[in-house]
Amino acid sequence: AYILSTSFIAIVIIAGAMLLGLPAPLTIIQILTIHLVCDGPPDIILGFDGKQSGLMELRPQDMKNEKILSGSVKFIILSVSLVVGSLILFVFNYFKADLALAQTISFATVGSVNLICIFSFRNLKKSIFNVEGFFSNPYLFLSLIYGYVIILVSIYSPSLNKIIGTVPLGLSHWLVVIGVALLASCVVELIKFVDRNDKIKNLLSRVIKKSH
Repeated sequence: AYILSTSFIAIVIIAGAMLLGLPAPLTIIQILTIHLVCDGPPDIILGFDGKQSGLMELRPQDMKNEKILSGSVKFIILSVSLVVGSLILFVFNYFKADLALAQTISFATVGSVNLICIFSFRNLKKSIFNVEGFFSNPYLFLSLIYGYVIILVSIYSPSLNKIIGTVPLGLSHWLVVIGVALLASCVVELIKFVDRNDKIKNLLSRVIKKSH
């Protein structure tokens, strides 16, 4: 779910830019930098996260008929991809007069979403604030630091500016970048909250049935 969500964001902004007749929000080398350097280590380390408590309290699963991705997980992937991708496109369009700046903001935002959102994906049944052993996987935090070091070096190193096609960002730009990344985590947490609340789920089901 985490990998698909973060990967589809790039697809949404690139396809959206093509449909809207905008320049490319990310260059090829920026995409490679995000996925091969910033995105890779967190993906791997997340796979070695500690086991979740209360697993034995869940209902037995029919492995022959059980889907790899449940409906709520698919909804998380779709929502994060579309909401975050649309926001990045909006920000890119706002700054597009300076193409290098707009692409750098897109690059930093996609990278930040990948690094910050990972904590919401550690447990898709519980809130990020209720996950046991939040600091039990120190390597996950090291991967966060490592990813941001790569992003910052890519943005503020003059030699890499020429290779990756980035420019230095100011404080106001970073407020936008971090704001979008935090909003992405809020989207995941909101969907998890709705999925945990049977009353809200039943209400939404009735609304959907009436609309049909």
